[in-house]
Amino acid sequence: TRGGGAVAWGAPGCGGDASAVQDQLQFGVVDIRGNGRAFVAMKDDGSVVCWGNPDFGGDASATAHMLQHSVVDIVPSLKAFAALKEDPMSLGYTVLTWGDPQTGGDSSAVSKSLLGNVLQVVANDWAFAARRDDGEVVCWGDRASGGDVTPVAQRIADGGGAAALYHTTRAFAAVLQNGSICAWGELSCGGDSKPAEHELGGEKVIDM
Repeated sequence: TRGGGAVAWGAPGCGGDASAVQDQLQFGVVDIRGNGRAFVAMKDDGSVVCWGNPDFGGDASATAHMLQHSVVDIVPSLKAFAALKEDPMSLGYTVLTWGDPQTGGDSSAVSKSLLGNVLQVVANDWAFAARRDDGEVVCWGDRASGGDVTPVAQRIADGGGAAALYHTTRAFAAVLQNGSICAWGELSCGGDSKPAEHELGGEKVIDM
């Protein structure tokens, strides 16, 4: 609403019932992000409010104490969310996740690489990818959908690191610092960039 409030309607299991958090949605809401069955409201004090199906990230109680301030962006996958928080100790952000572990709600395996210095986070339906200030790419979620960057990690390093990240429904792609491209994830969803690399013939890429 114009006063910064938010209301929800529709199927309760898909985020249509926000009554449990309605008092927190009366004012200060500046943006709302949703995935398959849950919502996250971003407030002007840097906090967030979640509701909807708990299995889709509608319940962030496990990380709620870390989501009360400094949140600047929310990135959703199909059944999970990632929050970017300002990090006073770095030039980038710290990333927190919650929701379905299989689609990126559990980033504990890479959590140390998400503590500060993260410049960008993108998500497809099943996984997340983060770009750090040194060009390193950190991924989590469904391995077959791009949640495992290991197969192309050396290619990314050889290209000087990632300059930008992109996504399809089940794959990721990066433009590297040397102008080349690299993709990983589900092959049928663009996880193999070799055909495009051949067509480019060494021409440098600026954007995708």
